[in-house]
Amino acid sequence: MPRVPPKPSLPPKARRPEWLWSLQKAGRRIDCELHSNGRAGWECRLFDEDWLIEGYPVRRRADALAHAEEQRQKLKREGWTACD
Repeated sequence: MPRVPPKPSLPPKARRPEWLWSLQKAGRRIDCELHSNGRAGWECRLFDEDWLIEGYPVRRRADALAHAEEQRQKLKREGWTACD
């Protein structure tokens, strides 16, 4: 019996990014989102007025969340405040 190659797997459905927080200072706004990269892991992304200013890819979701919290705390020390 001939061997049949496996069917190619379909790409995973793209997940919507998970919004984590927003901070503001002097009329500017920074948003933080968590993105799933499927088997490649997770990415914490920071946006300044819709411009990507940082992407931090990691294997584990917990590591991406920890990085997001570190960035939030750093920005708060620099005078950024939570958006209403």
